[in-house]
Amino acid sequence: MQTDQSKLDCARIDSDLEASLDPIEARAELVRFSHASARAGLMGSTCGNASLKIDAHRFLITGTGTELAHLRDNEIALVSIDDGRHLDGPRPSVEAELHRLVYAGRASARAILHCQSRAATLAACMVDPPENLDFIGEIPAYVGRFASVPFLMPGSPELAQAVAAAFTDPEVTTVQMRNHGQVLIGSSWAKAIRRGVFFELACWMAVQGVPLTRIPTEQADELRRMSSV
Repeated sequence: MQTDQSKLDCARIDSDLEASLDPIEARAELVRFSHASARAGLMGSTCGNASLKIDAHRFLITGTGTELAHLRDNEIALVSIDDGRHLDGPRPSVEAELHRLVYAGRASARAILHCQSRAATLAACMVDPPENLDFIGEIPAYVGRFASVPFLMPGSPELAQAVAAAFTDPEVTTVQMRNHGQVLIGSSWAKAIRRGVFFELACWMAVQGVPLTRIPTEQADELRRMSSV
């Protein structure tokens, strides 16, 4: 569940990121993003990675082997969106190509979080995972639509391409990677975290093993239209 501190973090920067970010300030924002994602309960382990787009050509991403809950600004890499070159900082996350392709194909994405929250990751491993999670209004409003991709090796070009292809659908804001975890995008990091919190709640409800009603499709679609990336 979302903590009071993470709610404050999200409220503080709930407006969209500007068209371009100052690289120094962007590093500080990525540290805040990473710490807030852990406080929100989205990091079920020390794994995961986060990134922020600086402009149309560059993004910052957490370094390989870093723990988001304790990320420091010297553990952040700068990567080219155009060709994937490592421009500065430590070795980037093994999923850097995934982030790059998503940014290249989805201009509205300003922040990306790959996490493994508990219930959502459990759902990603189910034999018959739930396809409709519209249990309460906040889920279609804040999560939007989600897509799933089959298990592909972490860090592989195939996984990066599959996730990026899923995000070419403008209504998709969350991707479940089967037997792996989640990728969430947002026009701000606060929106990406909020999306993850409500997706986790939806999956937690789905795995309880009790019959649940869902919002009618027409109303759920209306709620999705009211939301934004």
